[in-house]
Amino acid sequence: KYSRPRLKIDSTFKTPDRDRTKHGQNLLNQIDSLSADIESNNVIRKRMEIKGQEGITVTFESDPEFELKFESLEFAPSKIELLSLKQVDKIWMATVFIPEGKISHFIKRITKYAEEETKSGKAKNKDLIESISKIKKATLESLWTDDDDLLPEPGEIIWWEIWLRGGKLNENVFKFFIENARTIGLETSPGKIEFLDRDVLLVKGSIEQISDSINLLNSIAEIRSTKVTAEFFTRMDKQEQYEWIDDLKNRII
Repeated sequence: KYSRPRLKIDSTFKTPDRDRTKHGQNLLNQIDSLSADIESNNVIRKRMEIKGQEGITVTFESDPEFELKFESLEFAPSKIELLSLKQVDKIWMATVFIPEGKISHFIKRITKYAEEETKSGKAKNKDLIESISKIKKATLESLWTDDDDLLPEPGEIIWWEIWLRGGKLNENVFKFFIENARTIGLETSPGKIEFLDRDVLLVKGSIEQISDSINLLNSIAEIRSTKVTAEFFTRMDKQEQYEWIDDLKNRII
């Protein structure tokens, strides 16, 4: 027979000790840097005649061994979208797409945290803002959700497994990416796998080109290494299969 153990579950969300004024100002300074990145990206986009999906992809980080209130980073009314979440060296990293003009959403929340309190005397937005250690422009490493050993060397051209935000809910993202990827020098596969909120396709290019697409196209939600599947062998004719079998036999001790 099973009996439920009498355990007291602590549901309190733990955050580092923060000086509200200092921490709030530090995060606002980091957002100021993002505003400069947006302006820089817009200049490049205009020169390359890239129109659509304006905004910036941003990564929020926690302090080591503390959680990130990542579910509060997404805000559907402003189309602010949580793209991916991962943990590296005990630091949580959440990558978020912020449409142009909507970065003010986070400025307001940080300002309220630093200056306003709830009726109970608690800082407004306390759990979210105190869980954030850094706010910075997203990089390829931020969106990489595969083994780090699979990352190619700089300049090396490979096929990548790219997960685009949008899916069936927003087909415009896929169309926009396909139309503009070639401008950056990327080659895209003809087919895709479609999910409700994601499209998966193969993209050929270098680390530098994929990084450019993150900054300029704001379409990528997740990046992985391509995998060799059994289809490589099952689509061969018998003669090719026998050749592979003979090659394997010669290498087995």
